[in-house]
Amino acid sequence: MDSQGIEKPLWFALRRAFAPRLATVQPLQPGPTHDPTGHQGLTLALVNDSGTDWRPDVLARRIGFDGRERAGTRLRLDCPAGGLHRVPLDPAIGSPADPAAEILVVDVEGNRTTWTYRPDRELTQGRPRRRVDLAVADGEPHVSVTALTVLRDLCVFAERVGPAGPIGYGVARRGGPIDRGAAACRHPAMSFAASGA
Repeated sequence: MDSQGIEKPLWFALRRAFAPRLATVQPLQPGPTHDPTGHQGLTLALVNDSGTDWRPDVLARRIGFDGRERAGTRLRLDCPAGGLHRVPLDPAIGSPADPAAEILVVDVEGNRTTWTYRPDRELTQGRPRRRVDLAVADGEPHVSVTALTVLRDLCVFAERVGPAGPIGYGVARRGGPIDRGAAACRHPAMSFAASGA
């Protein structure tokens, strides 16, 4: 937190990392540095540190950096309280046609995790582009961010838009939700929205 008690981006990242429920994509057998996915495919791992069973609806999609969906599937999974559940992803989702130009996006009950099939330096993603619109409604600033390409990281520092105080920071990491502030973002591989404090 800063000197005014406003949470910094790291606060949100740590809160997400220590959430009681987590979804992550992992290789079944990691490959070398230039191909972290390996040849045995990917698995979706659900971690449930809560005291109740978790039965989330899962949407897994392979999306090109151009925003077009290449493949997708819906899953209904069961993860016991205090447990871990792993499920291999269908090769149609886990095996890209162009590993340097695609990203795997998995949505689990409002949370999102992603996987790139190659290291960042090998991705053919173009220069990041976005449109930012600012409006004032009822005396409060509202920021709308429209991703024109996949945005890997996005931070909205609301105190730079309006007076510091109850607005606070908003932070998104690879499509995660904005926690506070007034913001919205739309893109096939990244979407979130929030407004108010």
